[in-house]
Amino acid sequence: MLGIDAHPSAVPFGTASLVASSGDMDDTMETAEARLHALHEELTLVRGALGEREQELGCVQAFHDLTRRDTMPLGELFQRMVDLVPLAFLEGEPIAARVTIADQRFVTPGFREADGIHPTSIVAGEQDVGVLEVRRVGDSAGEESFSLQKRRFLALVADCFGEVVQRRFAADQQKRLAEELEAERETLQRGNHEAEERLHLIERMQQAILELSVPVLEIWDRVLLVPLAGLLDSRRAAQAMDSVLAAIKDRQPRFVLMDITGVLVVDTATAGYLLQIAQAASLLGAPLLLTGIRPNVAQTIVSLGLHIGDVRTCANVRDGLRECMRRMGRP
Repeated sequence: MLGIDAHPSAVPFGTASLVASSGDMDDTMETAEARLHALHEELTLVRGALGEREQELGCVQAFHDLTRRDTMPLGELFQRMVDLVPLAFLEGEPIAARVTIADQRFVTPGFREADGIHPTSIVAGEQDVGVLEVRRVGDSAGEESFSLQKRRFLALVADCFGEVVQRRFAADQQKRLAEELEAERETLQRGNHEAEERLHLIERMQQAILELSVPVLEIWDRVLLVPLAGLLDSRRAAQAMDSVLAAIKDRQPRFVLMDITGVLVVDTATAGYLLQIAQAASLLGAPLLLTGIRPNVAQTIVSLGLHIGDVRTCANVRDGLRECMRRMGRP
Protein backbone atom coordinates (compact mmCIF):
# COMPACT_ATOMS: atom_id res chain seq x y z
CA MET A 1 0.00 0.00 0.00
CA LEU A 2 1.46 3.27 -1.09
CA GLY A 3 1.64 5.80 1.73
CA ILE A 4 1.08 9.48 1.23
CA ASP A 5 2.52 12.16 3.57
CA ALA A 6 0.05 14.75 4.60
CA HIS A 7 1.40 18.32 4.88
CA PRO A 8 -0.42 20.56 7.34
CA SER A 9 -0.78 23.32 4.76
CA ALA A 10 -2.05 21.19 2.03
CA VAL A 11 -5.71 21.76 1.11
CA PRO A 12 -7.74 19.52 -1.11
CA PHE A 13 -8.67 21.06 -4.52
CA GLY A 14 -12.37 21.18 -3.91
CA THR A 15 -12.00 22.96 -0.62
CA ALA A 16 -9.72 25.66 -2.11
CA SER A 17 -12.26 26.43 -4.81
CA LEU A 18 -15.02 26.83 -2.21
CA VAL A 19 -12.95 29.25 -0.17
CA ALA A 20 -12.16 31.37 -3.28
CA SER A 21 -15.83 31.53 -4.28
CA SER A 22 -16.86 32.72 -0.83
CA GLY A 23 -14.41 35.63 -1.01
CA ASP A 24 -15.73 36.73 -4.40
CA MET A 25 -19.31 36.73 -3.10
CA ASP A 26 -18.30 38.93 -0.19
CA ASP A 27 -16.74 41.42 -2.60
CA THR A 28 -19.83 41.36 -4.80
CA MET A 29 -22.12 41.98 -1.83
CA GLU A 30 -20.04 44.91 -0.68
CA THR A 31 -20.09 46.40 -4.20
CA ALA A 32 -23.85 45.89 -4.47
CA GLU A 33 -24.41 47.49 -1.06
CA ALA A 34 -22.22 50.44 -2.06
CA ARG A 35 -24.13 50.93 -5.30
CA LEU A 36 -27.43 50.58 -3.47
CA HIS A 37 -26.34 53.19 -0.97
CA ALA A 38 -25.23 55.49 -3.77
CA LEU A 39 -28.54 54.97 -5.57
CA HIS A 40 -30.41 55.70 -2.35
CA GLU A 41 -28.50 58.92 -1.87
CA GLU A 42 -29.07 59.86 -5.49
CA LEU A 43 -32.77 59.11 -5.12
CA THR A 44 -32.88 61.25 -2.00
CA LEU A 45 -31.28 64.12 -3.92
CA VAL A 46 -33.72 63.67 -6.80
CA ARG A 47 -36.65 63.64 -4.40
CA GLY A 48 -35.30 66.78 -2.74
CA ALA A 49 -34.84 68.47 -6.11
CA LEU A 50 -38.35 67.45 -7.13
CA GLY A 51 -39.64 68.81 -3.84
CA GLU A 52 -37.89 72.12 -4.49
CA ARG A 53 -39.26 72.31 -8.02
CA GLU A 54 -42.73 71.58 -6.68
CA GLN A 55 -42.39 74.38 -4.13
CA GLU A 56 -41.06 76.72 -6.79
CA LEU A 57 -43.97 75.90 -9.10
CA GLY A 58 -46.39 76.56 -6.25
CA CYS A 59 -44.78 79.94 -5.64
CA VAL A 60 -44.84 80.78 -9.34
CA GLN A 61 -48.58 79.99 -9.42
CA ALA A 62 -49.09 82.16 -6.36
CA PHE A 63 -47.09 84.95 -8.03
CA HIS A 64 -49.26 84.61 -11.13
CA ASP A 65 -52.45 84.90 -9.08
CA LEU A 66 -51.17 87.95 -7.22
CA THR A 67 -49.99 89.80 -10.31
CA ARG A 68 -53.52 89.65 -11.73
CA ARG A 69 -54.97 91.59 -8.80
CA ASP A 70 -54.94 94.96 -10.46
CA THR A 71 -57.12 96.54 -7.79
CA MET A 72 -54.75 95.66 -4.95
CA PRO A 73 -52.56 98.57 -3.76
CA LEU A 74 -49.08 98.24 -5.21
CA GLY A 75 -47.32 98.32 -1.84
CA GLU A 76 -49.47 95.52 -0.46
CA LEU A 77 -48.99 93.51 -3.64
CA PHE A 78 -45.18 93.76 -3.49
CA GLN A 79 -45.11 92.80 0.19
CA ARG A 80 -47.21 89.69 -0.48
CA MET A 81 -44.99 88.76 -3.37
CA VAL A 82 -41.76 89.10 -1.41
CA ASP A 83 -43.28 87.05 1.43
CA LEU A 84 -43.69 84.17 -1.02
CA VAL A 85 -39.99 83.96 -1.91
CA PRO A 86 -38.82 82.00 1.21
CA LEU A 87 -41.60 79.45 0.64
CA ALA A 88 -39.84 78.27 -2.51
CA PHE A 89 -36.95 76.87 -0.48
CA LEU A 90 -36.87 73.58 1.41
CA GLU A 91 -37.71 73.40 5.09
CA GLY A 92 -34.70 73.77 7.30
CA GLU A 93 -33.21 76.33 4.92
CA PRO A 94 -34.32 79.67 6.42
CA ILE A 95 -34.38 82.33 3.73
CA ALA A 96 -34.95 86.07 3.96
CA ALA A 97 -35.71 88.34 1.03
CA ARG A 98 -35.92 92.04 0.24
CA VAL A 99 -37.24 93.92 -2.78
CA THR A 100 -36.28 97.53 -3.49
CA ILE A 101 -38.33 99.40 -6.11
CA ALA A 102 -38.38 103.17 -6.54
CA ASP A 103 -36.78 103.78 -3.13
CA GLN A 104 -39.40 101.61 -1.43
CA ARG A 105 -38.36 98.44 0.37
CA PHE A 106 -40.38 95.32 1.08
CA VAL A 107 -38.68 92.88 3.48
CA THR A 108 -39.39 89.48 5.01
CA PRO A 109 -38.59 88.83 8.70
CA GLY A 110 -34.94 88.03 9.42
CA PHE A 111 -33.40 89.96 6.57
CA ARG A 112 -30.32 91.95 7.51
CA GLU A 113 -27.42 93.55 5.75
CA ALA A 114 -24.61 90.97 5.59
CA ASP A 115 -22.47 88.99 3.23
CA GLY A 116 -23.99 86.19 1.23
CA ILE A 117 -26.76 88.28 -0.37
CA HIS A 118 -27.76 87.20 -3.87
CA PRO A 119 -29.03 90.25 -5.85
CA THR A 120 -31.16 89.96 -8.99
CA SER A 121 -32.08 93.00 -11.06
CA ILE A 122 -35.74 93.82 -11.64
CA VAL A 123 -36.28 95.06 -15.18
CA ALA A 124 -39.43 96.67 -16.56
CA GLY A 125 -39.27 97.00 -20.32
CA GLU A 126 -35.60 97.76 -20.82
CA GLN A 127 -35.05 99.79 -17.66
CA ASP A 128 -33.74 98.63 -14.29
CA VAL A 129 -36.36 99.59 -11.74
CA GLY A 130 -35.20 97.71 -8.66
CA VAL A 131 -33.45 94.70 -7.17
CA LEU A 132 -34.46 91.42 -5.50
CA GLU A 133 -32.07 90.34 -2.71
CA VAL A 134 -32.13 86.88 -1.10
CA ARG A 135 -29.90 85.40 1.62
CA ARG A 136 -29.78 82.50 4.02
CA VAL A 137 -30.52 83.64 7.52
CA GLY A 138 -27.42 83.33 9.69
CA ASP A 139 -25.24 82.33 6.74
CA SER A 140 -22.38 84.43 5.45
CA ALA A 141 -21.61 82.34 2.41
CA GLY A 142 -21.21 83.98 -0.97
CA GLU A 143 -23.48 83.89 -3.94
CA GLU A 144 -22.20 80.48 -4.92
CA SER A 145 -24.26 79.02 -2.06
CA PHE A 146 -27.32 79.13 -4.37
CA SER A 147 -27.60 76.53 -7.09
CA LEU A 148 -28.02 77.39 -10.74
CA GLN A 149 -31.64 76.23 -10.58
CA LYS A 150 -32.31 78.57 -7.63
CA ARG A 151 -30.74 81.46 -9.47
CA ARG A 152 -32.97 80.79 -12.43
CA PHE A 153 -35.98 80.70 -10.11
CA LEU A 154 -34.96 84.02 -8.52
CA ALA A 155 -34.57 85.52 -12.00
CA LEU A 156 -38.14 84.37 -12.75
CA VAL A 157 -39.34 86.00 -9.53
CA ALA A 158 -37.61 89.25 -10.50
CA ASP A 159 -39.33 89.07 -13.90
CA CYS A 160 -42.69 88.81 -12.09
CA PHE A 161 -41.92 92.00 -10.18
CA GLY A 162 -40.85 93.69 -13.42
CA GLU A 163 -44.05 92.60 -15.16
CA VAL A 164 -46.16 94.09 -12.37
CA VAL A 165 -44.23 97.37 -12.49
CA GLN A 166 -44.52 97.59 -16.27
CA ARG A 167 -48.24 96.75 -16.34
CA ARG A 168 -49.10 99.09 -13.47
CA PHE A 169 -46.97 101.83 -15.03
CA ALA A 170 -48.72 101.35 -18.37
CA ALA A 171 -52.11 101.32 -16.64
CA ASP A 172 -51.26 104.45 -14.64
CA GLN A 173 -49.97 106.16 -17.76
CA GLN A 174 -53.10 105.20 -19.68
CA LYS A 175 -55.27 106.41 -16.81
CA ARG A 176 -53.31 109.65 -16.62
CA LEU A 177 -53.64 110.17 -20.37
CA ALA A 178 -57.35 109.43 -20.18
CA GLU A 179 -57.71 111.94 -17.33
CA GLU A 180 -55.73 114.53 -19.28
CA LEU A 181 -57.85 113.94 -22.37
CA GLU A 182 -61.02 114.19 -20.30
CA ALA A 183 -59.78 117.39 -18.68
CA GLU A 184 -58.86 118.78 -22.09
CA ARG A 185 -62.27 117.79 -23.45
CA GLU A 186 -63.99 119.49 -20.53
CA THR A 187 -61.81 122.55 -21.06
CA LEU A 188 -62.74 122.61 -24.73
CA GLN A 189 -66.40 122.18 -23.88
CA ARG A 190 -66.20 125.01 -21.37
CA GLY A 191 -64.35 127.09 -23.95
CA ASN A 192 -66.98 126.33 -26.58
CA HIS A 193 -69.75 127.09 -24.13
CA GLU A 194 -68.12 130.36 -23.13
CA ALA A 195 -67.51 131.20 -26.80
CA GLU A 196 -71.16 130.51 -27.59
CA GLU A 197 -72.26 132.66 -24.68
CA ARG A 198 -69.95 135.46 -25.83
CA LEU A 199 -71.28 135.10 -29.38
CA HIS A 200 -74.87 135.30 -28.15
CA LEU A 201 -73.96 138.30 -26.02
CA ILE A 202 -72.29 140.00 -28.98
CA GLU A 203 -75.32 139.27 -31.15
CA ARG A 204 -77.65 140.68 -28.48
CA MET A 205 -75.42 143.73 -28.11
CA GLN A 206 -75.31 144.19 -31.87
CA GLN A 207 -79.08 143.90 -32.00
CA ALA A 208 -79.41 146.42 -29.18
CA ILE A 209 -76.96 148.74 -30.92
CA LEU A 210 -78.89 148.42 -34.16
CA GLU A 211 -82.13 149.14 -32.38
CA LEU A 212 -80.58 152.14 -30.64
CA SER A 213 -78.98 153.26 -33.88
CA VAL A 214 -82.42 153.33 -35.53
CA PRO A 215 -84.67 154.93 -32.92
CA VAL A 216 -88.28 155.75 -33.80
CA LEU A 217 -89.58 158.77 -31.88
CA GLU A 218 -93.06 160.29 -31.81
CA ILE A 219 -92.37 164.05 -31.96
CA TRP A 220 -95.96 165.09 -32.57
CA ASP A 221 -99.38 163.62 -32.57
CA ARG A 222 -99.20 160.79 -35.16
CA VAL A 223 -95.87 162.08 -36.50
CA LEU A 224 -92.82 159.82 -36.12
CA LEU A 225 -89.17 160.80 -36.41
CA VAL A 226 -86.43 158.33 -37.48
CA PRO A 227 -82.99 159.98 -37.10
CA LEU A 228 -80.17 158.19 -38.96
CA ALA A 229 -76.45 158.74 -38.51
CA GLY A 230 -73.22 157.16 -39.72
CA LEU A 231 -72.95 154.54 -42.44
CA LEU A 232 -76.16 153.11 -43.83
CA ASP A 233 -75.25 149.58 -45.00
CA SER A 234 -77.60 146.77 -46.01
CA ARG A 235 -77.92 145.35 -42.50
CA ARG A 236 -78.61 148.69 -40.89
CA ALA A 237 -81.03 149.61 -43.70
CA ALA A 238 -82.95 146.36 -43.09
CA GLN A 239 -83.07 147.16 -39.37
CA ALA A 240 -84.31 150.70 -40.17
CA MET A 241 -87.04 149.32 -42.39
CA ASP A 242 -88.12 146.78 -39.73
CA SER A 243 -88.19 149.48 -37.05
CA VAL A 244 -90.16 151.95 -39.21
CA LEU A 245 -92.71 149.38 -40.39
CA ALA A 246 -93.19 148.00 -36.85
CA ALA A 247 -93.71 151.53 -35.50
CA ILE A 248 -96.23 152.31 -38.27
CA LYS A 249 -98.17 149.16 -37.48
CA ASP A 250 -98.21 149.76 -33.73
CA ARG A 251 -98.70 153.58 -33.62
CA GLN A 252 -100.67 154.26 -36.82
CA PRO A 253 -98.94 157.58 -37.67
CA ARG A 254 -100.00 159.99 -40.42
CA PHE A 255 -96.42 160.87 -41.42
CA VAL A 256 -92.86 159.65 -40.89
CA LEU A 257 -89.90 162.00 -40.88
CA MET A 258 -86.54 160.41 -41.65
CA ASP A 259 -83.67 162.72 -40.80
CA ILE A 260 -80.30 161.98 -42.49
CA THR A 261 -78.35 164.88 -41.06
CA GLY A 262 -75.87 162.44 -39.53
CA VAL A 263 -75.45 160.27 -42.65
CA LEU A 264 -71.96 161.05 -43.92
CA VAL A 265 -72.00 159.25 -47.26
CA VAL A 266 -74.86 158.89 -49.72
CA ASP A 267 -74.24 156.70 -52.75
CA THR A 268 -76.36 154.63 -55.08
CA ALA A 269 -76.84 151.89 -52.50
CA THR A 270 -77.79 154.37 -49.76
CA ALA A 271 -80.32 156.08 -52.02
CA GLY A 272 -81.77 152.68 -52.87
CA TYR A 273 -82.18 151.83 -49.19
CA LEU A 274 -83.93 155.16 -48.50
CA LEU A 275 -86.26 154.68 -51.45
CA GLN A 276 -87.22 151.19 -50.29
CA ILE A 277 -88.03 152.45 -46.78
CA ALA A 278 -90.09 155.35 -48.20
CA GLN A 279 -92.05 153.04 -50.52
CA ALA A 280 -92.75 150.54 -47.74
CA ALA A 281 -93.95 153.31 -45.41
CA SER A 282 -96.23 154.73 -48.09
CA LEU A 283 -97.77 151.32 -48.73
CA LEU A 284 -98.76 151.23 -45.06
CA GLY A 285 -100.42 154.67 -45.31
CA ALA A 286 -97.70 156.79 -43.70
CA PRO A 287 -95.90 158.98 -46.26
CA LEU A 288 -92.22 159.50 -45.53
CA LEU A 289 -90.52 162.90 -45.62
CA LEU A 290 -86.74 163.04 -45.92
CA THR A 291 -85.04 165.79 -43.91
CA GLY A 292 -81.52 166.99 -43.16
CA ILE A 293 -79.93 166.69 -46.56
CA ARG A 294 -76.64 168.60 -46.26
CA PRO A 295 -75.19 170.54 -49.19
CA ASN A 296 -72.38 168.11 -49.92
CA VAL A 297 -74.83 165.19 -49.82
CA ALA A 298 -77.16 167.04 -52.20
CA GLN A 299 -74.22 167.72 -54.51
CA THR A 300 -73.29 164.04 -54.45
CA ILE A 301 -76.84 162.99 -55.25
CA VAL A 302 -76.94 165.34 -58.23
CA SER A 303 -73.47 164.38 -59.52
CA LEU A 304 -74.28 160.69 -59.31
CA GLY A 305 -77.60 161.20 -61.03
CA LEU A 306 -79.42 159.47 -58.19
CA HIS A 307 -83.19 159.52 -58.07
CA ILE A 308 -85.02 159.24 -54.81
CA GLY A 309 -88.39 159.04 -56.47
CA ASP A 310 -91.42 160.82 -55.10
CA VAL A 311 -89.99 161.19 -51.61
CA ARG A 312 -90.68 164.69 -50.29
CA THR A 313 -87.58 166.41 -48.87
CA CYS A 314 -87.20 169.20 -46.32
CA ALA A 315 -84.22 171.16 -45.11
CA ASN A 316 -84.49 170.06 -41.48
CA VAL A 317 -86.76 168.37 -38.98
CA ARG A 318 -88.55 171.63 -38.10
CA ASP A 319 -89.51 172.25 -41.71
CA GLY A 320 -90.56 168.65 -42.08
CA LEU A 321 -92.78 168.88 -39.00
CA ARG A 322 -94.35 172.08 -40.35
CA GLU A 323 -95.09 170.30 -43.64
CA CYS A 324 -96.76 167.45 -41.79
CA MET A 325 -98.89 169.83 -39.73
CA ARG A 326 -99.86 171.74 -42.89
CA ARG A 327 -101.01 168.54 -44.55
CA MET A 328 -103.01 167.60 -41.50
CA GLY A 329 -104.66 171.03 -41.58
CA ARG A 330 -103.19 172.21 -38.31
CA PRO A 331 -101.82 175.71 -37.71
